[in-house]
Amino acid sequence: MSTEKVADSAIRYGLRYGLKQICVNPGGIILDYEHNEIDMYQAFLIIIIRVIRSAKHDLDFIIIKDDKLYDIIRFKK
Repeated sequence: MSTEKVADSAIRYGLRYGLKQICVNPGGIILDYEHNEIDMYQAFLIIIIRVIRSAKHDLDFIIIKDDKLYDIIRFKK
């Protein structure tokens, strides 16, 4: 399975099972790509599409790549 598909699955399940928790206790999702090769543009598209389809509350994404903070994305609903 490609890293992009793994990321999409992690986001999907994180949103499905974590939204109730995020609604009560605001938070977000941490994506740690470690040293895996991934097209970061594709990763951003996956995040945006998944959030548009699934998120109903404000949500933050922290993206870590090569053991460094790569980006933080905040979605406001």
